[in-house]
Amino acid sequence: MQEQAGPHALTLIICKSIERERPERPGTYHGVTNLISVTGRPDQRAGLLQPAARFTVEARFAAGLARGTHRFGLQVLIGDNPPHVLQSREIRLVDGRQEVRLTRTWELKRAPAGTIWFESLIDDFIVMRVPFMVEFVAPPSGELNA
Repeated sequence: MQEQAGPHALTLIICKSIERERPERPGTYHGVTNLISVTGRPDQRAGLLQPAARFTVEARFAAGLARGTHRFGLQVLIGDNPPHVLQSREIRLVDGRQEVRLTRTWELKRAPAGTIWFESLIDDFIVMRVPFMVEFVAPPSGELNA
């Protein structure tokens, strides 16, 4: 298949929540971000976040000229760990106007300092990577260390 034929990755968005009137309609994205600031040190409580940080991750794809069955995926890569699949689906494309949307709520329970990568895939090939930064900030002066 020609590279321009599709399917194509459109967006990969990380936010607090998505509000939609109907599943097939565009949504309103609340709290779009690519960063979380954690108060404290990475070694405190073995990096566990209390409470866990909760995000909604959405990848959108367009059919383009592609037809037939394709596998669409959304995964997260943290440190040296293997990728964690958030969602993966096979979808039959029959119409050039078709849009595929993978949406998943995800919790960050342990915070490693540095970059987390969110990736969208088409037929097991990474087509988009979005960095998500985890930074640690000192607690306000006067706060006791936990």
